Amino acid sequence: MTLAGVQPALAQSKPPSRYDVFDVGEIPIPPGSGWHDLRYTAFAINENNSVAGWVELRISAFNGQFHATYWTPNNEHGFSAFTLYDLTELAGLDASCDTGLCVGQAMDINDDDIVVGSQIPDLAVPAQPFVWVLSTNDDPGGLQTFNLGNLLSNPDDGGGVAHGITDTFPAKIVGEVHDETGLSPPSCTFALFAFEATFPPGASTMTRIGSTSVGAVALDINEATTQRAVGQFRDLCPGSTGGCAVTDDASRWVLPSGTSQLLPEPLYVDSIARATNNANQSCGNQGEIDFCGPVATFWSVNGANATPIGDTSVTPQMPEGAQTLAHGMSPADGGESGNARVNVVGENTVDSIALLWHRDVNLQWSGYDLNYRVLPACGLQLRVAFDTNSNGWVVGRAADDFGNVRGFVLRPSVCPAEYTGDCLVDGADLGALLGAWGPADPNSYVTQFDLTQDGIVDGADLGALLGAWGACPSSCITCSSGFAMASSPSEGSTWNAALETGLAILGFASVDEFNEWQMQAEEESASAALAQLAVILIASDWGGNEK
Repeated sequence: MTLAGVQPALAQSKPPSRYDVFDVGEIPIPPGSGWHDLRYTAFAINENNSVAGWVELRISAFNGQFHATYWTPNNEHGFSAFTLYDLTELAGLDASCDTGLCVGQAMDINDDDIVVGSQIPDLAVPAQPFVWVLSTNDDPGGLQTFNLGNLLSNPDDGGGVAHGITDTFPAKIVGEVHDETGLSPPSCTFALFAFEATFPPGASTMTRIGSTSVGAVALDINEATTQRAVGQFRDLCPGSTGGCAVTDDASRWVLPSGTSQLLPEPLYVDSIARATNNANQSCGNQGEIDFCGPVATFWSVNGANATPIGDTSVTPQMPEGAQTLAHGMSPADGGESGNARVNVVGENTVDSIALLWHRDVNLQWSGYDLNYRVLPACGLQLRVAFDTNSNGWVVGRAADDFGNVRGFVLRPSVCPAEYTGDCLVDGADLGALLGAWGPADPNSYVTQFDLTQDGIVDGADLGALLGAWGACPSSCITCSSGFAMASSPSEGSTWNAALETGLAILGFASVDEFNEWQMQAEEESASAALAQLAVILIASDWGGNEK
C-alpha cells in the first residue's frame, strides 16, 4: 500500500484511530464566593467548532448555581485551547446567583453562534426559554439576549427550555414550555407542550406543536429543506388512577404544520428521540433505566425503521449488559441520501463511558469506547459524549485524575502516528507501534496504532507512520495543557538506530528517500518492502522483549 492511499482511506471509512483531547477551560472562582467543586458540561458543538454548555458552581451539596457557557477555539496563535465566556454573567443575569437561584444552561448553538437554552432572568419568574446572540466570536461584549418566554400567548404558562436551533435565517427554535392550566388529575403539577418559534422573533409568537393533554418535548430540529423536530410525547397523567405516572414515546413533527408521528419501538414501550440530522435520521433510546435499561437507538430516514445500536446483536463491540443512551449525531455524510455514513455519540450508563457508534456505507454499525482513542496519559476519563459535528469533533463531560468534572472536546488527531505527546514522530513512536503489532482490539489502546483502521497493526500502519516521520503540523496538541505525555529519548534513539539499519539493508539512506520511493512504487512492491522492513525491526527484539 502506498502512503498516498492511507489517510484518505482512513477518512472515508471509520472514526479516527486517535483524537486530540481538550479540556475546554474554566471560569475563575472569586475570592470568598464559597464556590467549590465546579462541574462543567460541553453539550453542543457547531460546524465552526464552537461549543455551548454550562457550569455548575456548587456552594453546598444542596445549593448551587448554573451558568450558561460558550467556548470558542482560540486561533490567535494556531489552535491550542478554548476561550470560555460566562453567558449568564455577561448578560447581567446573575443577580439572583447570590441566593443560589441562578439557573442558566446553553443547550444548542448554530453556525452563526446563536445559543439557545434556559435562563432565569429574575426572581419573579421560573427559568425561561432563552437566546444569546454573540455579534462575533471575538466580541462577547456585543452579546444580545432574548427571553422567548415573552412570546408566550397564555399568561398562565410557566417556564421552559429552548432545546434546538437551525442554521437558517431566520432561524427556527424548538423546545418545551410548562403549561399550568387545565390539568387533570389535579395532583399533576404541570403538563408540557412542545413549541417552535422563529428567530429573530419580530411580532411572532410561539406555536404549539404538541398538546396539553399529552405532554410533548421537542429536543432538536434538523437542517433539511422540510424541517423535522424530534423529541417525545410524555403522558403525565394516564388513566384515572389520580397519579402522575410517566410513559414516553419517541416522536417527530413535520414543520410548520406540526403534524406528529410516533417513532417505532421494536424493543420496549418507552422511548425518546434526542437528535436528528440533515437526512431526517434520528437517535435516542428505548426503555427506562428502572425497567429493562435503556438501549441506544437509531431511526432511519423519517423514522421508517428503528435499529437498537446499543444492543450487542447489532454492535458486537458493546459489552453485554450495558445500558446505553444516544445523545447526538453528525450530519449524514453525503447529504440527505439516508445511506451515507453517520456517527452517533452517547454513553454507557452502567460504567459511565463515552461512546461513539459509526454506520458505514454498507449500513453496518460499529461501537467504540472513546477513552481508548485518546492518549492514556492525558488524564481525562471520558464519561459521556453529547454531540458531534461533520468535522468529526465530539463534545461531552469527563472526570480528571482528581475527580473533577470537566467539559471536553475531541478533535481527530492532526498527527495520529504520534503517541508520546511531543508532537514529533520518531523512534519512540515507531517502537510503540511495533510493540502493538498484530490484531487490534477496537476497544483497547492498541486501536490507536491501527492507523488504517482495518483491524490489524501491520505493514500498512508502519507505512503510515513513516509517511508522517518528523515534526507534526504546527497545530499539533495531543492533550490539554498539563496533561501531555513526555517522550522517552532513550527509546527513540534505540529505534531510530534500528530503523536506519533496516533501511540500509533495503538499500535506502534515509526515511525521506524510502518514502519518496514508496510513493512512486507499485503497490505490491511497496507492500513487500514494508513487510520486509517490519520483519527486520521486529527481529531486532529491542530491549529483549517479544514484539
